[in-house]
Amino acid sequence: MNTLLFVLFLFVNAFPPTDSLLTTSQIDEVTVYRQQAQIQRKATLNLKAGKNIVVFEQLTPSMNQNSIQLKADGQFTVLSITQRYNYFKSQQRNPQVLQLEQRRDSLQQEVTFLESDLNVIQREMRLLESTTSDVQNHELTAAELTQFLDLYRSRASKLERERISLSKKLNTERAELNKIIAQIRELSGSQRNRFSEVIAEVNSEQAQTLTFTLSYLVRSAGWSPSYDIRSQSVSEPLLINYKAKVFQNTGIDWDDVSLTINSGNPSAGATLPNISPTYVDFVQAYPQPAKQSMMDELVVTGYAESDAAKRAEVAMEAQLPSVDFTQNQTSFSYKINTPYTVPSDGKAHNVEIKRAETTTDYSYSTIPKHAQHAYLIGNISDWDDLNLIAGEANIYFENSFIGTTRINPNSFDDTLSVSLGRDEGIIVDRNKLRDFEERNFFGNRVREKHAWEINIRNTKSESITITVKDQLPISGNEDIKVNANRLSGGNLDKETGIVTWTLTLSPNSSESLRFDYQIEYPSDQRISY
Repeated sequence: MNTLLFVLFLFVNAFPPTDSLLTTSQIDEVTVYRQQAQIQRKATLNLKAGKNIVVFEQLTPSMNQNSIQLKADGQFTVLSITQRYNYFKSQQRNPQVLQLEQRRDSLQQEVTFLESDLNVIQREMRLLESTTSDVQNHELTAAELTQFLDLYRSRASKLERERISLSKKLNTERAELNKIIAQIRELSGSQRNRFSEVIAEVNSEQAQTLTFTLSYLVRSAGWSPSYDIRSQSVSEPLLINYKAKVFQNTGIDWDDVSLTINSGNPSAGATLPNISPTYVDFVQAYPQPAKQSMMDELVVTGYAESDAAKRAEVAMEAQLPSVDFTQNQTSFSYKINTPYTVPSDGKAHNVEIKRAETTTDYSYSTIPKHAQHAYLIGNISDWDDLNLIAGEANIYFENSFIGTTRINPNSFDDTLSVSLGRDEGIIVDRNKLRDFEERNFFGNRVREKHAWEINIRNTKSESITITVKDQLPISGNEDIKVNANRLSGGNLDKETGIVTWTLTLSPNSSESLRFDYQIEYPSDQRISY
């Protein structure tokens, strides 16, 4: 009985009153935030004088009900706005899915026929092979044997060609069938088969025709920043292409909409959080389990040039769409003046929003201890005006893809440095000078001496300025003393132990840097670093 009442309730509430104004409306504008999107729809309706029930149909089920707004230019009052799911209309099949299912059924039938034909050929080939055993058991004349072999060769060759042709066609049809099945699964698994409705109760002072604007926030949508950074040579500025990877899985495609990319995040909240007292106390000792992993989870992320090169390609530069930029107090937005289409597939779709040419100073840097290569660095001094957000960047130099890096503008540095990859024209090596190593005992203390040599060679046709960094170990115990002996003019940061050299090398010249240091510690202890 309860089930019957529930079904009747759904049936009654699924259909609006007969005098309701039904409209599907059209998506006019979309503002995409980092983790949400605001949808704006337009609909023109003829209102009667008095009370009207307006039903906006076939809307996304992922809308935020608290964000629904309805506006229009005219004399009217919105009495109430509610949202509901239309469970009956949600049963309507997606036409795209129906079309794919028809194609799937046709392919499945074709695959079955091909498998049957291939099975017949394979049986015939086995039968033909069995006749050779029968021939061996009978005495044939030379003429009969020749006739049999000619027949066998002709028939076997024909069957083999048919088998190869059918196998190839069968593999092609199976691959196509798997693609269709995957598409059906993707579309059926999304929110495309679910709809919601917005019901607005409107009181109109007179009979009139109004164009309503319905807006609301949706989940399952957002964008992330990405960049293409290009440079033709060290004598030209860096060109930064600012792109937005827009995604949405709201169940409804955004077809030819006016798109705005906004850096804000409405889901972050607008209320200043409270701060509460923090108390310090002694740690209570608790028994530990017998077995415990020292590290529960280790997540490592990085960028390999070889993998990135497989994913990226050197593309021709496309024409930048017209964009209007707006700077607010807490965010910025880019209005794309070219209509865009973003399907509801959950995939990232690139939208180019800005292209900037920056004043760039180029330099070279190397840290031979970790990588015996020299890296070209682009130093951007006026980056504050670029409104950058932390994100992945593809690096192109001299029309070649170099690799992938990450832009991190969340710093207080005046200069933003971007690594543009290795320069093979600068040769770097680092060697330990074992002939200068010493280990001596002084009473109950040990003194160790370590020495290194770094060689930099410039094979390029122009002079370069390069920054070289290495390091001395830092004492982690008051009984361990570390002293620098020779630094070859390097600048030592005593807090970090980093030694920095700045060199200017003329074409086809080289320079060697030597540094050594001494470590002193108790003779009954062992050290590691």
